[in-house]
Amino acid sequence: MAALPYIALAEYIAVILLGTVAVVISTVSLLSTQVAWKKRTVQAPNRMMGLFTATAMAMTGTNAVQMTYMAALWNPNYHEHDTTLMRYVGTVSLITVNSYEISTLLLTADRCFFVLWPAQRLKHEKFFFTLNLGAIGFFVVAVSYLCTTDAIPASLPENCWAYGCVFSMGTNEILLAARISMSSSNILLNITFLCLLLKYRKCKVRNRSALQKFTNHFIIWLFSFHVVFDLTPAIVDLLLRNFRNIYLQNYLGPYGVLFITFDGFFSALAYNIVLRKIRKTRVQPSQAPGS
Repeated sequence: MAALPYIALAEYIAVILLGTVAVVISTVSLLSTQVAWKKRTVQAPNRMMGLFTATAMAMTGTNAVQMTYMAALWNPNYHEHDTTLMRYVGTVSLITVNSYEISTLLLTADRCFFVLWPAQRLKHEKFFFTLNLGAIGFFVVAVSYLCTTDAIPASLPENCWAYGCVFSMGTNEILLAARISMSSSNILLNITFLCLLLKYRKCKVRNRSALQKFTNHFIIWLFSFHVVFDLTPAIVDLLLRNFRNIYLQNYLGPYGVLFITFDGFFSALAYNIVLRKIRKTRVQPSQAPGS
């Protein structure tokens, strides 16, 4: 346990750096997306991808802020923090994490609908964009209620250097179960998406035109990041908690925040790469965004 404070500090610094860089990349990408939408002779990604990137930016930025607070008060021999402030910051972080999860899920669903009915792309995009905003609103209310009604501990438990310690075991279990449910649903949707791409692999409209090919690559990259950095650590954590009564954060510090920040960082980087490729592709005016 003597090494835990230093492990936690290293994770704080890593999250701060990754989160800051991810916010910068996402900001540049979103500004570039606005330019692409205005220039109708340049292909642009759909709004679901833009909303996804915005939620990724919010999540990584919030993670960086909360770890900045923890790093500023870090002391290997003195482990006292304002648990009320940590609860509020942690609640905002949980809202952004769940918003990121639901945006990933609905973005994949949007692509599945596109492959099945490519002629109705804009109709489906508007539907999922509205649904995504509604789902984010629901999570804001639900997570806020769950976290504000949960008792706030007077102090952090010994050897705990993560924000999960300011929430009760029941609340953590509910939030973890919700996260695993969304991640598992996303995997099922991604498998469905890959099967649909294979079925229609010779269709240029669905997956061989430049715009759709790059967008499909983006979804596949997100799938890989999600499995490695999100679902796998969450499942391991849940299994150890329930069958061995082992809490990894008591040994590894805020590793969960680090992994989800990695997920958001690589997603932001992937979106920036895809956006650059899409913007290089010229289209006819009849194919321009919004036509």
